[in-house]
Amino acid sequence: AYVKLLAHLRGLTAPEIAAGTMPQDGPDAVAQLAHTRAALVEMAEGIDDETLYRLCAVGANEYSALSVLENDADHDHEHVAQIARLFAGV
Repeated sequence: AYVKLLAHLRGLTAPEIAAGTMPQDGPDAVAQLAHTRAALVEMAEGIDDETLYRLCAVGANEYSALSVLENDADHDHEHVAQIARLFAGV
């Protein structure tokens, strides 16, 4: 969703991402995550200051490219904490 939203805010076409595809194993999950990250980086590369901060209405909300990137980072940190708890057995 973050890749598509960032592409929309930039007026670009989002790269294809296999959404909802259940990974077959750990290496497949890592590959899917790497593909999604590469797509997000592709959408963020070369962004200019005006585009970074410009607010655009999307549905009932307003987003900027910066807010999308911040939301993505927060989302990733949440999952890192969840994974750490799993490994800790908590």
